[in-house]
Amino acid sequence: MPTYEGLRLKVLKFWRLGLANYRKKQLKSTDFTIISNNCWGGMIYESYNLPLLKLTGSMKGISKENKVKLAYAYGELTGNCTLKWQGASSLAYDKKNFTITFDEKRTIVEKWGAQKKYCLKANYIDFSHCRNIVAAKLWGQAVRTRPKRNEKLYDLPNGGAIDGFPIMVAINDEYQGIYTLNIPKDKWMFGMTDGAKECILTAETHAKGTQFAEEAKVDKTDFEMEYVPDESNTQWVKDSVNTLIRAVMNFSGTTAADVESALSPYLDLDSAVDYFIITSMFALTDNLDKNYILMTFDGVKWAFSEYDLDTAFGNCWNGKVYYNPDTVTTLKGFAGSHKLMGILYNCYRAKIKSRYASLRKNVLSEGNVQTVVSNFLVD
Repeated sequence: MPTYEGLRLKVLKFWRLGLANYRKKQLKSTDFTIISNNCWGGMIYESYNLPLLKLTGSMKGISKENKVKLAYAYGELTGNCTLKWQGASSLAYDKKNFTITFDEKRTIVEKWGAQKKYCLKANYIDFSHCRNIVAAKLWGQAVRTRPKRNEKLYDLPNGGAIDGFPIMVAINDEYQGIYTLNIPKDKWMFGMTDGAKECILTAETHAKGTQFAEEAKVDKTDFEMEYVPDESNTQWVKDSVNTLIRAVMNFSGTTAADVESALSPYLDLDSAVDYFIITSMFALTDNLDKNYILMTFDGVKWAFSEYDLDTAFGNCWNGKVYYNPDTVTTLKGFAGSHKLMGILYNCYRAKIKSRYASLRKNVLSEGNVQTVVSNFLVD
C-alpha cells in the first residue's frame, strides 16, 4: 500500500506544477519582471484571468465584530455589501479572511443557488490555495459513498463541507492577492430550512468539552453556535449536545453492538467514523479537538463534518513547515486525544477497517486525490 509520505509528495507535486502551469497559460502577457507583476498600478494582476472582485469604500473600523459597508463589482454584478473579518488564529495574519454579505441574493455558482453570504478565504498558510477546498471535496465524496445514504447531505455541494474557487480581490483599486470565494458556515451549506431544532456548532478551541471529556459550555470557550433558528431559545442546544457527550463519557461497553446501542440514538456513527479516518489520513493535526462541526436536524442526533482544512496533507497550522510523516496524526494518536474516537478505536475497529479499505479503493485512492487536485485548477 502506498505510504502517507508518497501520497503527500505526489499531491504537492501536482499542486505546484499544476498551479504554475495553469497560471502561465492564463496570462495575457508574459513580458514583465517579478517586480512589475506585483505592481497593482500596472494592473498586471488582471492578466491572470481569474474572476476579480472589486470592493470600494472605507475599511476603517473593520474587525470580526464590526462590519464595514462597501460597494462591490464582480463581473456584471454590482451593488452594496458588508464586510468583516472572519476566523480565529488567522486574525493575527497580515492577510485577513472576510465574511462578505451582499445586499441581495446573488448566484455566483449555479449549484450553490442564489445566496447573500459568502466567505473570502485568504489561505495565508497555504500557498497553493488548494488544500481547504480539495479536502472538502474529498469529504463530500466520502459522504456520498457511505453505506447509509443521508438524504439531507447527499445532494449538497460537498456533503456539509465548504466549496469554493480561486478569485482575485482588489480593495479601492489596490490588489489584495488571490483568495478563494467559499461557502460560509451557514444553514444553506447544510441544507437547513429553518427547522425548529436545527443547529450548527463549531469546535472553536482546544477544550475538554470539544474532546467529549466533560460537558460543553457552548459559550465560545469550547463550542460556538454558528446557526440556530431562534437565538433567544438556545438552551435546548446545550442540553442536546451534552446528552451526546454524557453518553460518550458514561460509555462502558466493549463491542460494536454496545457502541451502536449506546451512541447511535444521539450520533450519526457513519459521520464519526469518516471524521476519524479522514482527519488521520489527511494529517489534520489542528482538527483533533478543534475545527470540526457538529450539526443536528432534529435536536437529538448529531453528525460530524470537516471544516478549516488548510492544514491537510501535513501542513503545519502556521504554514511554516510540513510535518514529518512519522509525527503526524495516527488513528491511535487521535484516539488518545478525543474520548469518542477512543471508543471507536477500541470497540468499533472492524467497522473502521472496513470503511478505510472501501475509501482507499475510491475516494482516498492516489488517482482520485490527484484528479481532485487537478480539477481544482480548472473548475
